Amino acid sequence: MKKLTKVIIGLVVLVVIAVLIYVLFFEKAEAPQVVLPNQPIPSSWVTYTDTNSGISLQAPASLTIASTTNGLSLIFATTTPYVHTHLLHEVRVDIATPAVDCVSTDGGVIGTSTRVAINGVNFERENWSDIGAGNLYQGADYTTIRNGLCYRVGLFTRSTNGEGFYSNDPVQIQKIDALQAIDIKDLFALFDQVAETIKFTK
Repeated sequence: MKKLTKVIIGLVVLVVIAVLIYVLFFEKAEAPQVVLPNQPIPSSWVTYTDTNSGISLQAPASLTIASTTNGLSLIFATTTPYVHTHLLHEVRVDIATPAVDCVSTDGGVIGTSTRVAINGVNFERENWSDIGAGNLYQGADYTTIRNGLCYRVGLFTRSTNGEGFYSNDPVQIQKIDALQAIDIKDLFALFDQVAETIKFTK
């Protein structure tokens, strides 16, 4: 009887541990706040301004501001509500210092390119991607020429190139890679909404 009791207790403990692991690591959290086209920007968003380029934009208030040699970076936390897997290591929006030419972020390969008008200014929107040393780089750039100089606002993401680097379980690989794809899609949609608020202050 005592042996049976120990077995039952052991099974219950294993079930509880399995549930906790699922909730903590695999259950999808709430998606980032993405504004639908032609809808007002959330009142919680704030205005970020880069004085060097004269570009301002609106974005979630939770972003961390970092000055770089190339301009200003707005850094997203690589945890919920923006990132739901351990694959995505870096997410940021860069406002670049005006340059003589419009080069894709980090020399990535351009996939698609479209023209868009934002607050009376024409921009070229380019999706780009790159792979190196087990990392997957993806992003989008909005660029425009003013007074002979290129102005750029870009999304930069860096992630591990698939769950296969961490797991041999095909079910686990498929699940995490699918969540990773959702994260990227949501972040691109969020960035496009941020980009719709771009204005020049000078």
